[in-house]
Amino acid sequence: MRAVAWGLCVMMVITVGMGVAQATILPIKDTTTAGDSSTVRDGSLDWSSTDASAANNNNGVSTDDRQYSDGVAGTKRHSMYWFDLSSLKPAWTINSATFGVYMTGTGALAGLKLSRFNAGKDWIEGTKDYATATTDEPCWNYRKYNGTAWATAGATGVTDIDQGATQQTFAGAVGYNIRDVKTWVQDWVNNGVPNNGMLLWGGTGTATSCYKVVYFSEDSLASNRRPYLTVDYTVPEPVTVLLLAVGLVPMLRRRRPV
Repeated sequence: MRAVAWGLCVMMVITVGMGVAQATILPIKDTTTAGDSSTVRDGSLDWSSTDASAANNNNGVSTDDRQYSDGVAGTKRHSMYWFDLSSLKPAWTINSATFGVYMTGTGALAGLKLSRFNAGKDWIEGTKDYATATTDEPCWNYRKYNGTAWATAGATGVTDIDQGATQQTFAGAVGYNIRDVKTWVQDWVNNGVPNNGMLLWGGTGTATSCYKVVYFSEDSLASNRRPYLTVDYTVPEPVTVLLLAVGLVPMLRRRRPV
C-alpha cells in the first residue's frame, strides 16, 4: 500500500510541474513627470553646416527634435533610444516586441532607418538641451564627448550600428510609428547580445522643409507622445519540481513491499 501511495504522490507532482505557462506584457515607457526614469534613455544627434557647435551639442533632456533626411544639404538629425530589459531573463520566451515613436511634422520625409547599436557602443543620455556636451555625453561627433568619437560622425559607421538585414524603415506618418523589433529583443535577452539601444536615421527628402518632429521622454504629454517598447514574453514552467519527482522513482524501486 505504501508503494502505491508513493506512486500516486509522484504522479501528482509531475502534473503540477507540467502546467500551462502564461504570456505577460511588459510595457516600457517613461511615465515620470520630468521624463527622468532610468528605464528609458533617448535624445538626438545634430549636425548643421551653418552652426559648427551643433555637432558637439548634447540633447539628452530635449523634449523633441526635427528628424531631417541625411540627403538634405545643411542639416542632419539622428535619434537614439534605449529601454531597460534587465527584468527579462535569458530563459524566457519573447513572443513579440514593438517599438513606437511619435512623429509630427511636414514634408515628404520617408524611409527613415532604424538600426541597433553594435556591441561596445553604449551611451548615456546626457543632461543638456541643445547645449555643449560635457564629459562622456553623446553628440554628433562623439559617443562620449572629448573621449571616444563615433566610428562615423552621427553614429552610422559599420562598427557603430548593425547595417545588415535587421535594419527597418519608418514611413514617417503623423502619429505613433511602430516597428517590430522582436529579433533584436530576443538577441538582447536570450542570446547575450549587449543591449545598446537603437538609432533612427537616414530617410529621403528633397528640401529643408521635409522633416518629422520626433518626441522624447521629456515631452510634457507623457500619456501619448513618449517613445515606448512593449514586450510580450512567457516564463517557462518550473521543471525543478518535475525533476525532483522523477528522482523519487529509483527510491520506489528500492522500497520493499510491506
